[in-house]
Order: sequence, then C-alpha cells, then structure tokens
Amino acid sequence: CFGGNPPSSPNGPRLASPESTTTPNPGETKDVREPAGPGLVRRGGGGATAYAVEISKQAYPYPGVKEAYLVPSYNAVDAFAASVLDGPIYLVPNTGAMPSSVAEEIRRVNPEKLYVLGGPGVISPSLPPDIDKKTERIYGSTRVETAIAIARHAFPDGADTVYVTNGLGGGDMKGSADA
Repeated sequence: CFGGNPPSSPNGPRLASPESTTTPNPGETKDVREPAGPGLVRRGGGGATAYAVEISKQAYPYPGVKEAYLVPSYNAVDAFAASVLDGPIYLVPNTGAMPSSVAEEIRRVNPEKLYVLGGPGVISPSLPPDIDKKTERIYGSTRVETAIAIARHAFPDGADTVYVTNGLGGGDMKGSADA
C-alpha cells in the first residue's frame, strides 16, 4: 500500500514509499539510491525472484554448494523458515515454468542436492524441470509443520536456541511481522 499516506505503528516500522526506506530515527526516511552505509552495498530491483538470484550470486560466487532450496515466491512464510538453511534460496511460482534466471543460477552454483520446500500443493511437482540434480521435498501438512520439518533438516541434533514466531500472516499472505 504505497498510495497516499503510508500507515504507521507506534511499535513498528513506518511503511515508506518505494523510493525511500526507514531509518533508525522515527519518521525519517532515506533515499534508497544513496549508499547503504560504511562497508554495506544496497542490492535490489527486479522483484523478489530476481533479488534472490542476485543474493545467490553474491553469497555463493563459486560452483559446488552442498544444497540449494526452492521456496514459493507467493508466500514469504516458507522463505522465512528456510533462512536457517545453509545454501542459496530461490523463489519459484507454485505452478508453471521455473524462471529461466533461477534455473541458470541453480546450474551455476551446481548443488549436490536441490530441496523443494513445501508440499505439492505449494510448489508443483513439475518443478524443477530440466535440472539434473538429486531432488528432495521437505514439507508438512501445514506451513507450521513445514517450518518444523525445515528446522529438523537444518538442526538434526537440535539447537540451543529456538525462536517462535507467528507464521500465520495476514490477508496479504506476506507472513507475520513477527517472523
């Protein structure tokens, strides 16, 4: 909702126009075309799927990753759960063709194994096509059970710290602000 005056919350971030972002100072915005800060580089543009590919190129500059992951592009909750995994995360549609940029990047990083995060109702069994990789699906019967399955994959021996969030999201299907 970038039209008109963006909503704000006394306890949360103020939504800003696409040309600006919030700063640590309440009510102050910064032009996103300015440098991000000392030692930081701002990346973005082209949509979430393209951005995920750019992150992969920066974080995994060389081929030969152990694992790579596909998450639904329309549901950020599964991508939040996947953030604990060690490997590139790519956003894909639930049906239809995989974006060519994603397929090309998967071939470039050359993972030993490709995981599809979410059941067949979330990401079509026809994905990933034309990628000659051992593929496995990690999912549960709900998004919460899928998040649990992802955590068990990431931490098979358990973890010292566990973060619990509301993954139900709102009507916009963008997930919870808690995540």
